[in-house]
Amino acid sequence: MSARQALAGIAASMLLAFALQAESSLGLPDGVRLLVSFLVIVLLPGHALLAALGTTPPGGRVLASAWALPLGVAWAAALVLSMHLAGRPFTQLIPLSGLVGVLPWLVAWMSPRPRVEWGREPDALPVGAAAAILSAAAVAAWYCAQLGTTLSYYSDSPDHIGTIPRLS
Repeated sequence: MSARQALAGIAASMLLAFALQAESSLGLPDGVRLLVSFLVIVLLPGHALLAALGTTPPGGRVLASAWALPLGVAWAAALVLSMHLAGRPFTQLIPLSGLVGVLPWLVAWMSPRPRVEWGREPDALPVGAAAAILSAAAVAAWYCAQLGTTLSYYSDSPDHIGTIPRLS
């Protein structure tokens, strides 16, 4: 990873984390706060760890976020586990999210870059496959817009949402 890419990732992580911390002064809507939280906690660290691996995932840059997502979830799980092992509540990471989000970018910047190709060339996703993925995403977005959230008496969402305060 080049220094320019690492610095861009560090800057994006810190700016978004600080914007999230200052949300009361910015007055961000809940949906925007949720998106920024997802980017800071999961997706940006996942992209950093993917870059640290030095590999090109199948599908290239078009599907890189799909490969970065589980890496970001693993990063967040490692942070929660480390706080549990330290005997501290994981909510104490919230004020430090800007600094904690920089760590994967530093790992990516400092790691040696083995070039292991998993499949095709990075941009060689067939046009038909890209069209199928985009159309599935459009149908899912339309469906979610029509249906709304699944928070109701008939879903188990209240059970999961009620679990989060009990974890902290």
